[in-house]
Amino acid sequence: LGSVDSCRSEDVGPLLPDSTALGEYVTGRSEIFICLVRKDGLRWRRVIQPFAELENLISKFRSSVQSNLSADLEARALYLKLIDPIAGDLAGVRGLVIVPHGVLAGLPFGALQNASGETLLDSRPISYAPSANAFRLSLARSERTPSGHRLSGSVFAAANPDLGEERLNLPFADKEVRSLRRSFGSVEAYSGPSATVGAFRDHAASATGIVH
Repeated sequence: LGSVDSCRSEDVGPLLPDSTALGEYVTGRSEIFICLVRKDGLRWRRVIQPFAELENLISKFRSSVQSNLSADLEARALYLKLIDPIAGDLAGVRGLVIVPHGVLAGLPFGALQNASGETLLDSRPISYAPSANAFRLSLARSERTPSGHRLSGSVFAAANPDLGEERLNLPFADKEVRSLRRSFGSVEAYSGPSATVGAFRDHAASATGIVH
């Protein structure tokens, strides 16, 4: 399968649209390092945070979401630790690519809430990358439109098919599918009873290589 080497921020920044930033998180025993790469340079923040407390908070958040219970307290506490430190650097950022690390890899950043109850996904589209260099390579191989324009191509997107039990629905999946319309020119979105194997068979093939 090959490998992906490390890269420098100056290798990534010039490839980013003006309105997009890449945030890479690295967790340690007692701190979190956040590196935010924008076209105009690199910012980084160090957050004092014992790992055991962070792991426990994420576990409570995931457990509440999976049980369809309120996770507002955990969502706001995690926003305070992970997003607030770079909030001032996100001014003008319309799209955020997140590179998580360790225990953060299973965290739905888009569901984190600020003090007003607004989720991160409410403010801008969120995407993920396994590493900064993997994202750089994907940009280098993709055709991009000028900053601020929608990406070309159509998307087939499906979320939460009707499985007969509402508790089996993936929280925030419907919202995530709708948010794709901010970035792509044409999105065929299906959820609930309309998200069927037939819909996939009939319409996914017309998507230009993008199936969500």
